[in-house]
Amino acid sequence: MIPSDHLTSTKACLLLVACALIVDSRILAQAPPASNAPKSESLIGLTPRQLFEEADSYSRNKQNELEKQKQKPDPKTLARIRQEQKDLAARYADSLQSHGPQTGEDLYYLGRIQFLADKPDASLESLRLFLTMNPESGLAQSARPVAITSALKIKLVAEAEQILADYESVSPQNPVQTFEIENQFAAVYRVAVDFESMAKHAKAMYKIARQVMNEKACKTPQCEEMLTNAVGLVAEAYLKQNRPDDSLAVLERLQSFAASRPSAILFSYATQRLLQFYPAVDPAHVFETVPETAPRLPELNAIEWIDMQPAKLSELRGQVVLLDFWAPWCGPCREMFPNLRRWNTAYKDKGLIIIGVTRLFGCVEGCRKVTREEELAYLREFKKKNELTYGFAVANSDDDVSNYGVFGIPTYFLIDRNGFVRAVGTGGGGPPIGALEKTIKKLMQEPVDEKTSAKVGETNPNR
Repeated sequence: MIPSDHLTSTKACLLLVACALIVDSRILAQAPPASNAPKSESLIGLTPRQLFEEADSYSRNKQNELEKQKQKPDPKTLARIRQEQKDLAARYADSLQSHGPQTGEDLYYLGRIQFLADKPDASLESLRLFLTMNPESGLAQSARPVAITSALKIKLVAEAEQILADYESVSPQNPVQTFEIENQFAAVYRVAVDFESMAKHAKAMYKIARQVMNEKACKTPQCEEMLTNAVGLVAEAYLKQNRPDDSLAVLERLQSFAASRPSAILFSYATQRLLQFYPAVDPAHVFETVPETAPRLPELNAIEWIDMQPAKLSELRGQVVLLDFWAPWCGPCREMFPNLRRWNTAYKDKGLIIIGVTRLFGCVEGCRKVTREEELAYLREFKKKNELTYGFAVANSDDDVSNYGVFGIPTYFLIDRNGFVRAVGTGGGGPPIGALEKTIKKLMQEPVDEKTSAKVGETNPNR
C-alpha cells in the first residue's frame, strides 16, 4: 500500500503539471503562426480567397435561407444582413492584416474584402498595390472596377479616370459592369457641377446600352432601363448646360427608337423621362414626324386565328392596324372592349383592322386547368359572349409580348397604312384612349403611299 502522504504529494505534482499545460496551451493559442506556416492562411484556417467568397456570399445566402423559410425580407432585415456582412468582412480583413503584408492574389482578395467592409481607402490601397505588382494578372480586370469605385468614394476622381482608361484598354470587359462604372462617373460629375464631363460619361453609357441591346447581352427590361437611364443623364446634362433643344431632341429620339424597335416598355420609360423634364410637352408629338423608312415589325406567332384569316403585318400595308395585347383574366383589358367594339364598327369598312393578341395559358376562370382545345373553345365563347367582332391571334408562348416589349396589359400599337407605328400605350380608359381614337380618325384620312399596296392574307386551307 502506498502511503497517504506520498499520494498527496503525487496529486500535487499532477495538479502543477496540468496547470502548466493549460497555461502553455493558452500561450500557444496566442502565439503568432510558425515561420513555416503558409502566409495565405488566416487565423481561422481559411485562405484570403475563401474568406472573400464567404463574405461576398453572406448576404445572398442569408436571403436564400429566408426564401426557403418562405419569408420575404423587409427593408429592416435587409439592412441588418448588410451590416452583418460588413462586420464579417471587417473581421476577416483585420485577421488577414494581423499576419503581415499580403502579396500576389492574396492582396487582391484583401482589397475585395476591405471593399465589402466599406473601407474604400484601405481597399484602394490594396488594389492599387496589387495592380502595380501584378498588371498582367488574370484578376486585374476584376480589380479595376472595384478600385475605381473606391477611388470615387474618396473623391480621387483623376486616379479613377486613369484606372478606367487602363480597364478599357484591356480585354475582356463586362459591358454591364462598364455601364455601372460610367454611371458612377456621371453621378460624381453631376455633384461636382461638371456637366460636360457628366455628358461624356452618359454618352458612353448610351453606347454600351445600345450594344448590349443589339447583342442581347442583358435581360429585358434591364436593357430598356439601361438605355433610358443613359439618355436621361445626357438630356439632364444638356439641360444644365443651357441646351434645352438638344435635351428635348435626345428624349424624342429615344421615343422614336422605342416605337420602331418596337418596345412598349421602352416607349413608356422614354415618355416618363420626357415628361419629367418637359411636363408641358405632348408625348405624341414624336409621331408627327414620320421616318423615311418603315421598320420591319415582328410578325405575330399565332398558332390559331379566331374569326379572321391568318395575316402577316407585312401583307397588311394599306390598312390601319391596331394590335391590342390582352388576356381574358385582365380586368383593365375588359374595360377596353367597349372602345374596341365601337372602333371596329365605325372604321372596319374604312380600312381599320383590329387584332386581339393573346396566348394560351393552360387555364381559365380562376385557373381551372384545361387542354389546348378546351381553351380555344373558351376563347371563342368568350369572344361571342362579349360581342367582340374583331379577330384574335392566339399564340402558345410569350414570343409576341417579348418581341413587342409588352410588360403590362392591355397594351396597344397603332400602325398606319404604310407600316409605321404611330401610337403606343396602355389602355384602360381615360385621356390616352381619347388620344388613341383621335389618332385612328387621323390615320383613316391619310392616303396610302404609292410605294405600298394593300395585301390580304391567303385563306388557310385547313380552316
